[in-house]
Amino acid sequence: MSSGQPQKIIAPKREHDLLRWFFRDFAPSFVVPAMGYYALYRILKIDVYKFLVLAFVISKTLTFLRFLYKMFIARGKNILSYGKWAVITGATAGIGKGFAEEIAAKGMNVILISRSLDKLQAVAKEIEQKYKVATKVFAADFTKIDETTYKQIYQFLEPIQDLGVLVNNVGVANEDPEYFLDLSDKATFDMININIKGTISMTRTVLPLLLKNKRGAVINVSSASGTLAAPMLTVYSATKAFLIQFSQSLALEYKEFGIDVLATTPYYVVSNLSKIKRASFLIPSAERCASDTLKYLGTERVIDPYWVHAIFDWVLSVYPKFPENSLRYMKKVKARSDARKVQLSNQSPETKKEQ
Repeated sequence: MSSGQPQKIIAPKREHDLLRWFFRDFAPSFVVPAMGYYALYRILKIDVYKFLVLAFVISKTLTFLRFLYKMFIARGKNILSYGKWAVITGATAGIGKGFAEEIAAKGMNVILISRSLDKLQAVAKEIEQKYKVATKVFAADFTKIDETTYKQIYQFLEPIQDLGVLVNNVGVANEDPEYFLDLSDKATFDMININIKGTISMTRTVLPLLLKNKRGAVINVSSASGTLAAPMLTVYSATKAFLIQFSQSLALEYKEFGIDVLATTPYYVVSNLSKIKRASFLIPSAERCASDTLKYLGTERVIDPYWVHAIFDWVLSVYPKFPENSLRYMKKVKARSDARKVQLSNQSPETKKEQ
């Protein structure tokens, strides 16, 4: 595969770099606020302690207003500005299918990659009929995929004109909460190979094609479990934390070449992975998760897309005991799961078949 990497990068002169840093970063963040607070202090003529309290309240209010603007007003780039085609992995169910539908609804053609060819063809037909866009499918099992398959994917995608977006969604998680040493070797390394290696390999496969057009976007589906301690989901949360760091670094690295990178970190969403089947106020549908994520494309690098979850993030930031409480909760989930398995094992074959 061609690397697609620009051959030469010319660094700006140091003095220009310092001036740009001062006026773009330092002055707006420190000099301008300091001057504003000083002017306010002179006008109000209050003692320094009251003024510090006032400054703290103003700072928190502005943070909250920025949150409201980001959640409900700000909009990212038009996804069609990246190109005419999007590639989505794990696209036949859950968040992957949600992204396929939301992207198609905006008029973009979609290329679906997943394990089952029959499911791929069914979803592709559904999207074509519903959204009147073109589709292509490629069957690949990410539990068994090798470098030969990635080369085949590259050869499949290379002739497609105006490829613009890659959504790395395919991933696996624990079937149930487990202590680290109780998780099987297969489950452990499937998570590492699919969640981490799969994302890296797909990005290395598709990014050169985006660079040819000097524009594009990569969306990596991470998880809120990658942003905080997640006991009994240790390996899964670690792989999702990797995706966040990978996305932030890649975003900075390739921004100057026209590539936007975004990691989305939702909490529970309706999907096969979460085993939740019905949306609610606290748990959005996969389509809502995808739609909300697309609002931040080109403006953010990491986002918790659903506004209720974003508020929960803030609560956790001021509640340091959450990891300990989450461990107790996970123990209860595991106990219920174990009891359910025992109950099923004691049932007759006829009863199991009916269920």
